[in-house]
Amino acid sequence: MLKIALAYLRFLTKSLHLHGIHSPFVYEFQQRCVKDRNRYPEYKILEQHRMALLNRRDAIEVTDLGAGSRVFRSDVRSVRSVARNAGIGSHRQQLLFRLCRYFNIGSALELGTSLGMGSLAIKLACPEVHLVTVEGCPNTAHVAEAEWLHTGVDGIDLRRQSFEEFFETLEEERFDLIYIDGDHSYAGTMAAFDRFEANCTENGMMIFDDIYWSQEMTRAWEEIRQNPRISVSIDSFGWGIAFFRREQEKQHFYLRV
Repeated sequence: MLKIALAYLRFLTKSLHLHGIHSPFVYEFQQRCVKDRNRYPEYKILEQHRMALLNRRDAIEVTDLGAGSRVFRSDVRSVRSVARNAGIGSHRQQLLFRLCRYFNIGSALELGTSLGMGSLAIKLACPEVHLVTVEGCPNTAHVAEAEWLHTGVDGIDLRRQSFEEFFETLEEERFDLIYIDGDHSYAGTMAAFDRFEANCTENGMMIFDDIYWSQEMTRAWEEIRQNPRISVSIDSFGWGIAFFRREQEKQHFYLRV
């Protein structure tokens, strides 16, 4: 925890306000998406979905295929505790909604469905989106699918597979957004980048969750953002966002969101 706190202090010294951003693309993104204070009606659906999960007292056995958990000591976990400790937070969920809406995402791939809170944000932002989400734990996936039905939202393509199994079935499908929130290891994150970056559209993006979760994750993010295939990268501390904008000069930014 001390290492994370020190990393956050370093992040704060590097992060920029609007007047310090010299990229029109990033400036517009910050001003019109990140700083968007509209209260979208979809936020109410997201909050109702969150509360439904937090009010569940039943337990499930979780199959963890990633780097493990710092919170849970047992594989048997209550749904409410998974929602509270492992699911996307409300602030990030609303940002994901705005990001998808701002870029008008037509196709998205989510690696790590968990209880489906991120998936729901993407689908509500762009109802016509072709959304594929992958979850290796069948019990967690079952809860996610059941709670989506309660919201009245459908059309989410949920794959109950490991990332490796999913990759073997993926052909030339292209995505505007690839959101990686599963394996928090260096090897797993780099493997996901190497395997899936070819499936991004020309101006697509990849979001990596918890880039300061460990030194391994930070190392993976540093290598990804320096990769010549990435033109614009944004460190928001919680997320690392990498853009494949091939016509744009390579730049890196630290943004408070």
